[in-house]
Amino acid sequence: MLQEKFYIYSTFNNAGSLIFEDYEAFSNSGVVLFRGGDHTGIFQGEWLQLGESSISGQVFNFNSGSQIRVNNLHALKGTVNIYGTYSQPANTGTSFAVQPSSGTVVVYFKTGAGILNVPEYFNINYNGKLILESQIYNYTMAKVNLDYLGELQNNGDLTITTQFNWLAGKLTGNGTTTVDTTATFTMGTSAYAQNDFTLDSQTLVNNTTANWSKRDLNLANSANFINYGTFNANATTTMNGGESVTFTNHGNFFKNTAATTTTMNVGFINNGLVQVNAGSLVFPLGMDNGEDTTLNLNGGTLDPGDNLTLEVGDSLIGSGTLAANLVNYGTVSPGNSAGSITVDGDFTQQVDGVLEIQLGGTTAGTGHDQLIVDGLATMQGILNVSLLPGFTPQLGDTFFIIDHTTGTGTFETVNLPTLSGGLKLEIAYADPGVTLTVVDSGGSSGSISGTVTCGSTHTVFVDLFSDTTTPPPEDTVHIACGGTYSFTDLPNGTYYVNAWIDLNESGDGPPDPDEPTAWYGDPPTALSIIDGDTLENIDITVELVALTLFLPLILK
Repeated sequence: MLQEKFYIYSTFNNAGSLIFEDYEAFSNSGVVLFRGGDHTGIFQGEWLQLGESSISGQVFNFNSGSQIRVNNLHALKGTVNIYGTYSQPANTGTSFAVQPSSGTVVVYFKTGAGILNVPEYFNINYNGKLILESQIYNYTMAKVNLDYLGELQNNGDLTITTQFNWLAGKLTGNGTTTVDTTATFTMGTSAYAQNDFTLDSQTLVNNTTANWSKRDLNLANSANFINYGTFNANATTTMNGGESVTFTNHGNFFKNTAATTTTMNVGFINNGLVQVNAGSLVFPLGMDNGEDTTLNLNGGTLDPGDNLTLEVGDSLIGSGTLAANLVNYGTVSPGNSAGSITVDGDFTQQVDGVLEIQLGGTTAGTGHDQLIVDGLATMQGILNVSLLPGFTPQLGDTFFIIDHTTGTGTFETVNLPTLSGGLKLEIAYADPGVTLTVVDSGGSSGSISGTVTCGSTHTVFVDLFSDTTTPPPEDTVHIACGGTYSFTDLPNGTYYVNAWIDLNESGDGPPDPDEPTAWYGDPPTALSIIDGDTLENIDITVELVALTLFLPLILK
């Protein structure tokens, strides 16, 4: 039994039990092995130090059957091979340091080693190297600090559960390292000047929030960085490696911080959200976007290479700059809203493509959405225009929705909102762009009127529809049986009229299945208002029987 620090300067082979009785204080109990040795016995206590800065070439073998039962294991120089079992008596505050003050140190967890209880902290730096050799073992570490020329070589499956400070150094090996959802993840913030920040051969899976705030990251030898959580790029940094390495985003990739540029010079596969909140995000090798992905120009600049192609289901949204040619099979929706997207190149909308514009005022970019195209704008496909809540366009209002240098083609389908007061939106194509103007529809006094015949004392609802398959109705009036209804101030369009009896006097629609109902016409007849038409004698008879018409089913 040993009760305080114990130094062994010569080669030491332990086949028995070396136990420290008092190991409550780190500085007061432990053993220092200056030179190597072969061990089949037990080391038990507060801490064990292996190697010394002035002595090189030492090998410490903890062979099969050996047991290391110490709270703190510090390897300072030489080579350490652990074949036996390794555990810590305490549950918290324990540490494993691979940290030479000079020279190098390499620690191997050899295949077959038993790790019964891992320390809370792993600290690897200053030319220290920890090798997890087993390819079949599932390793778990709580807190890992990798810094300043340190190397963690993982050849198995490693999960980091609480904290991963990857400040510098190398993460290598042919295994998979997973940063759990419960962990914090900091990248590249080392204070040291050495630009040694490498992912080599390893697959690194991020399930939490990773913050990359300093230092370039090099990927090598088919390394793969997979993000299922949130990846924050917060500085002017570059991820290097070329097409043979990949970054795959299944979660959120955010570019933050104004006046900074993040360059992703790797194969980039996007199956999630890429959002540029500030600064610039550059992909020299382009982006491989999967199905139903979203790119959000949330105030920044996205450079996806020479061309960006949005496939069906993909979306480009927000306000900012796209530094590329844009081919749209998906959806382009400027603003948030309102806002504008600038395409620093050509814009080509294919027949499947959709451009969505919202109107909330007459000032482009702040009042209404706008697409700015510095090159050629080719228009096909669909244009959807909608009104922002609370906005009512006035006669003569103009909206410059596409600002282009040169334009060609027209949208095949233009869906415009219905305006009140006999007004409508009119689209015009010309250089330098596409404009919507509010004009008089020529039908501000259109009306539909008629009589409803029925034999009931209950309230009669008369509903006006623009489409028999898409309730609720455009307008509703309440009358008595035998009374006359009237819908006025109708803009040009197609309408259908339906009447039903509110037997239960609910005061609201749609009708219940047992409440009699009837359309004008059988099947329902379309009524067209053109240039202020007045349609009279649109009479309806409602029979007092439980009809099996399709309207209640549609409305329910």
